[in-house]
Amino acid sequence: MSYTWSELSPKHELIGLSLSISISAGYVISREIASGIGRGISFVQEVAKGELRQHMVITGKDETGVLGQSLNEMAANLKVMGQQGQGCGR
Repeated sequence: MSYTWSELSPKHELIGLSLSISISAGYVISREIASGIGRGISFVQEVAKGELRQHMVITGKDETGVLGQSLNEMAANLKVMGQQGQGCGR
């Protein structure tokens, strides 16, 4: 059985609107998280190649922001260790 918009109750319209907003918000949030993780992966790949002058620009205070800050600290510490002649396995 199919209904027209005029036959739907306001309750059903509200449920449909809520569902649409939830799906849209979930998509936007997941894209933001994936983008932050993607930048982190690129950063780590460059550091793995020995490019220790890398620096990530951090704008958030959430988990991905904390991860980015930690990656910046890791690269800075590796750079200092390299300048001091210390290897990672010594």
